[in-house]
Amino acid sequence: MRKPIIIDTDPGVDDSVALLLAFGDPDKFDIKLITTTSGNVPVSVCTQNVLYLCDNFKPYNIDVAEGEDVYKNIEAREVHGKHGLGNVVIGETKQKKLDTPAVDAIYKVLMESKTKVILAEFGPITNYAKLLKEHPDCKDKIDFIFFMGASTNGEGNVTPYAEFNVYKNPEALLDVLKSGVKITFCPKHLGDDCIFKLTDFTEHVCERKKDEFLRDLFLGANEPWHPGCFCVYDAQVMLGLLYPELYDFKKCDITVCLEGEKRGQTFITLNENGKCTVQLAKDIELIKKIIYEELYL
Repeated sequence: MRKPIIIDTDPGVDDSVALLLAFGDPDKFDIKLITTTSGNVPVSVCTQNVLYLCDNFKPYNIDVAEGEDVYKNIEAREVHGKHGLGNVVIGETKQKKLDTPAVDAIYKVLMESKTKVILAEFGPITNYAKLLKEHPDCKDKIDFIFFMGASTNGEGNVTPYAEFNVYKNPEALLDVLKSGVKITFCPKHLGDDCIFKLTDFTEHVCERKKDEFLRDLFLGANEPWHPGCFCVYDAQVMLGLLYPELYDFKKCDITVCLEGEKRGQTFITLNENGKCTVQLAKDIELIKKIIYEELYL
């Protein structure tokens, strides 16, 4: 039976890779909805990027809904390109976003679902936090939230202390934790370890539109802390759902700082009685191999 899933995202280079992985295995997942949140680029740009990806690569009809453009404290255009998709240029899209705002669209899907739904989070967790505050009655419809965010050791990638997705809205993460919904963390270090050379994509033979998309996506990608390389953080969430046997999932606790220069700092600590779960790689080279193979199937 295909698992129902909602994806919240802020594309973004690695978000795009994660979405291509999600689209590439339609027998495993029934993607009920994709929602957008402000993160790597403003939310309106994120929405156009998702619509472009849906126009060109989705395996079946998938609705797209836009969230609010909140928490404009930082973006990541210098990493993901001016419009979030590296050197990819998009125009008008055939598919249009829903008139319904993201949170209302998520709530509708959840309440109409006959089974529990997985909520995947590739960006700041703003939409899911707002959902749980405004519609606490939907909690029993959520299987768990799988969030690419936080750090195991208090180190960051946007400040010395804060991981990007948490830094964008740490209050939202605390609201989700307080809700009692089960949450699995895909921590920053998984992405740090899953690092590809840009030439793995830019020099790959282009035989299909997806190959050309990946080439142009990575031609415009830039991680100053990893010259000539790129970390695919968000892809770890989808691979964890597609191939859970590649990972250990351990019980854990998490602390989140809201104040001062360490705002957004997180510490994930293993605890067999913990209320959360953390995703840990068994073999990072095998994980990289499978991501690459899945993208070029």
